Amino acid sequence: MILKPQLIVYLRRSDLFIAGNHLPTIKLTFPGSVVHNLTLQDKNKFVHDTEEVFVSKNVSGKRVLIVLDDSMVFAKSVNLEETDKNTLNKIVADYVDCMPFEPGQRACLTLQNDKILDLYATNSDIYLALEEAMRRSKVRKIIATVPAAAYKFKKMHTNAEIINSYINDKEIYRIADFNSVSPA
Repeated sequence: MILKPQLIVYLRRSDLFIAGNHLPTIKLTFPGSVVHNLTLQDKNKFVHDTEEVFVSKNVSGKRVLIVLDDSMVFAKSVNLEETDKNTLNKIVADYVDCMPFEPGQRACLTLQNDKILDLYATNSDIYLALEEAMRRSKVRKIIATVPAAAYKFKKMHTNAEIINSYINDKEIYRIADFNSVSPA
């Protein structure tokens, strides 16, 4: 059974936000010497600084959902009705190969319905370092690490509606968790 998160950690290109019940929103900004262009420049400092914030805000024992902002994830949609299987396989392989990360850092998810194949990719080093900081600060459980784009929000959604979806949409945790794939 998947439980609801008590905290949401929203990771963007150079900062993160922590939000939860009975907790004011917390922001941590990373200088370019720590994270630059979706690449960890100083993993030890990233983990240390993040862990320090988690410990100071007493997140131990909490269930956490990590949401990766669109600025952290490369996304591509392929119309399945217009693409044959051979072309689709080439599109997916080319997509993984074109990621601007070193081999072994490319985490790629595929989500498919009847008409669309969505591809999401990110640098696994960053979210894995964030998860390491969380484990060190004794969070109870990291529920999932998901791309915000998988929620398919429209501009008309309010922040409250978006946060409610992050908390309640357990299907996304199941189908769009970067921890369910091995970095390539």
